[in-house]
Amino acid sequence: MTTHTIDIATLELSSLRTHIDHCNGCRERWFALRCAAESVHAFVAPRLFTTLVLVVAALGFGSLLF
Repeated sequence: MTTHTIDIATLELSSLRTHIDHCNGCRERWFALRCAAESVHAFVAPRLFTTLVLVVAALGFGSLLF
């Protein structure tokens, strides 16, 4: 029974170590850019069709002006 408890604690520490390594790896140079890209993706992905229509409309309107 004690061995089982130690094995679980070891697995939890290993999981925690993996999580901390991942979090520390996120503090690199491009972290802010990646966060911004994920935010844009989270906003655009559910509205993909609407976003495409707006982009095409903007390009069409812009081509009429210039």
